[in-house]
Amino acid sequence: MKGISIFLTVMFFGFASLTSAQTTSFTASADVAQEVPAPTINPAIAAPSGTFAATYDAGTGMITVSGNFTLQSPFNGAPGAHLHLGAPGVTGVVIVNLTPGVTTLGTSGTFSGTYPVASNVADLLAGNFYLNIHSTGNPSGEIRGQLLVVPEPIPTMGEWGLMVLGLIIIIFGIVAIKARSFTPAVS
Repeated sequence: MKGISIFLTVMFFGFASLTSAQTTSFTASADVAQEVPAPTINPAIAAPSGTFAATYDAGTGMITVSGNFTLQSPFNGAPGAHLHLGAPGVTGVVIVNLTPGVTTLGTSGTFSGTYPVASNVADLLAGNFYLNIHSTGNPSGEIRGQLLVVPEPIPTMGEWGLMVLGLIIIIFGIVAIKARSFTPAVS
C-alpha cells in the first residue's frame, strides 16, 4: 500500500508541475504599413522599424514587453509608446503606457517593462493587441506591430521518446502494483 501512495504522490506532483507555470510568448515586427492612420515617411531615408517580444504570465496576469526600434523622426515622449487593444488595421484604445520604460538616442531606442493586462487576456490571445511608437514627425504613430502568439514548438523525436518511455514505466508500475495486490481465490 505504501508503494501505491508514493507512486500516486509522484504522479500528482509531476502532472501539477506541468500545468502550474502557464506562459504565452508573443512577437511583433513593427513597420509603417501597419500604422493607422498612415504616417508621413521620407522614402529617401531608411524605413522605420521595430522588433518586439512579450510574455504573458497567466498566474500573475502580467505581460513583460521588450523591444527596439528605429524611427525617421526623433522619438516623441509626449504621446510616447503604447500597448493598444485593437485588431489589425484598426486604431484601438491605449491599454498600457510603455513610455516610462523607453530609452532613446534620437531616432532609435529600446524599452522594457512588466504590466497588468489580465482583464484583456482574451483579446491578447486573439491577436488584438498592438504596440506603436510615436515620433515628432508622426505624433499619432510612426510604426506599429501587432502582437502574435509564438507557436509552441513541436516535440523532437527524443522528447517523444522520453514521453513514451515515461508512459511505459507508468503502465508497468500499475501492472506491478495490481499483480502484488492480486490474491487467487482458495476453494
